[in-house]
Amino acid sequence: MQSARDRLRYAENYLVLARQQLEGDKPAEAYASLRRALGLAPGNVEALRAISRLLYNANDFAEAEAYLQRWRAVKDDDPEACLLLGNIYLSTERAGLAMEHYREARRLGDDSPDLLFNQGLAAYLASDMEGAEQAFRQALALAPDFARALDGLGCIARNRGQLEAAIALFRRAAAADPTLVEALEHLAQVYLEQEEPARAREALAQVSSKQPLSARGWYLLGVAQMRCKNYLGAINPLRHAVSQEPAHEDALSALAYCYHHTGQSEQALAAAEQALARNPDSPDALLVRGQALWAQGRLDEAHRDLVRARQCDPDSEEIATALHALLREER
Repeated sequence: MQSARDRLRYAENYLVLARQQLEGDKPAEAYASLRRALGLAPGNVEALRAISRLLYNANDFAEAEAYLQRWRAVKDDDPEACLLLGNIYLSTERAGLAMEHYREARRLGDDSPDLLFNQGLAAYLASDMEGAEQAFRQALALAPDFARALDGLGCIARNRGQLEAAIALFRRAAAADPTLVEALEHLAQVYLEQEEPARAREALAQVSSKQPLSARGWYLLGVAQMRCKNYLGAINPLRHAVSQEPAHEDALSALAYCYHHTGQSEQALAAAEQALARNPDSPDALLVRGQALWAQGRLDEAHRDLVRARQCDPDSEEIATALHALLREER
């Protein structure tokens, strides 16, 4: 039978081996070594810290959370464990728990800009705009060019309807960190809200090929092209958006619209069908499907869709115009 001293010694050997494996970029082997170390010494703080970081960095949040809780049970005054738990809760849409752990991390001495930003983001997601603004400004007091905090303040300004202030903040964020694609996407969104699609397109053109757009960014670029009446140029970015996020209803509806306006009725019909499979009451998708059916001479079906689109969005002039034109043709 192994003595307690032997078990601790063997555990330390496995911990040393795990460090070497991590340095050699062998995470699976390091994970196995850390599990062995903890099997011999369940309360080894260094092993708990190492395996928690390893699982967190691999986005295995469920198992990482379990080890982080064990880490905290052994050593409850380590702010890093609170920070990582907060990040996990934030990533898994548990903003309230994230806030609790960020506050605890600060109480334990972590006052880094990153922690303050994450605290602000948790507050923002919990719709606490005042708390979010305070945390973002505290982060900027420590790091004046902290791009993500500037972007966060821009989002708050946009939500408050302060669009010019939001534009200035998003521009500052993009200048401080050209790799922060979110800031340019947010800037483009504001330009679209201001009915300035050309400026939205220009903002998104600044994104480097090394930092590709998100599905939302591709969608915004497609909408900007569409509003500039460049329907053909809108198709490719909208297809990118759908390839990254197949359930993106708005991108599918916009893609169908652009296919229709470039004479591709079969593709328009297929994209509209996909959008309606996700939301049968989408007025945009109903409009395009109705127009595509009309182009194929299927007037009864087109009439049904345009009437339904009108019911779903009675204020749309475009739907009203299309329906009236169809009624004239039917006569």
